[in-house]
Parts: sequence; structure tokens; C-alpha cells
Amino acid sequence: MKKAAAYSIFSLSLLSIVITVFVYVAPHLGWSVNSVVSGSMEPALGKGSLIVTRPVDPKELEAGDIILFSSPISSKTMITHRIIDVDYNSLLSLRTQGDANLNPDPYRVPGQNVIGKVVLHVPSIGYFTEFVKKPAGFITLSVVPSVIIFALYAMIIWREIAKNKSQRVEVKVQG
Repeated sequence: MKKAAAYSIFSLSLLSIVITVFVYVAPHLGWSVNSVVSGSMEPALGKGSLIVTRPVDPKELEAGDIILFSSPISSKTMITHRIIDVDYNSLLSLRTQGDANLNPDPYRVPGQNVIGKVVLHVPSIGYFTEFVKKPAGFITLSVVPSVIIFALYAMIIWREIAKNKSQRVEVKVQG
């Protein structure tokens, strides 16, 4: 029972560290890890879903693709919507719309505003990634699990040393 509990704690700690590292490393590779903050893409992408986007050449995009882009109205606002039309005249521009929205977005998205194409989404995990991006989340989900893993390994080493000492004592007594 103790081994199963230790194994479970170890596995959860390792998973936490891997996810945290992925959230921090992905942007350095051009990928993006975000969460869906509105219901405009339901049911395809529910509010709170984790989305992972990969860099893409806007010329490769087509109607039906779900993209993450910076809003032409406010460059600090990132939006995840589906492409409903691609216009290749002069400069590439995209018409987008949220699946739950009745009308297309009131603007065309220039190709240079595209951050990436959504390649993975996991329902409800987005809140977790937003927590990971905060200092308290980073400490909670990487430093604390690292200490736990270190402690588990220290216990294993301590037990092995104690076991070896007792075996040495038995050998000396018999010899």
C-alpha cells in the first residue's frame, strides 16, 4: 500500500513538472499554450479548455481551420475562432467567426495577425495552465513536486543504506 501511494505521488508530481515545463518551453519553440476564455467556440472548444497552437504560414490556412490570432482592433487581445473564408486578393486576409456566434467577426484578420493553428484542445484544463503561468502556480506545480520527488528518492536511498548496514552487521557476526 505504501509503495502504491508513493508511486501515485511520484507520478502526479512528475506529470505536474512536465506540464509546467511544457507551458514555459512551448512559446520558445513558437508554439502557444492558452485557455479559452469565452463560449464563442462552443461546442468545439468549451470555456476553460486548454488549446495548443503551432506556428503556421497563413498561406496554408483554409476555411474550417481554427486559429489563434491577435485582434485587429486591440493587438493585446488574442482570439480563437474558425476561418470561414480566405481572401488572397492583394494581402491575405481571413474572415473568422466563433462557432456559437450568429455572425462573422466585424473585421477581416490580416495574415500577420495569425499566431497559430489550433492542433490540440483539452476540455477544462485551460484554467490549470493559466494558474501555471503565475508565480504561485509555477512554485506550486514545479518546485513543490520537485521537492516531493527528491524526498521520495532520499527515502529510497536511506532505506537501501540501512538495509546494507544491517546485512553487513549480520555478516560480521556470523564470520
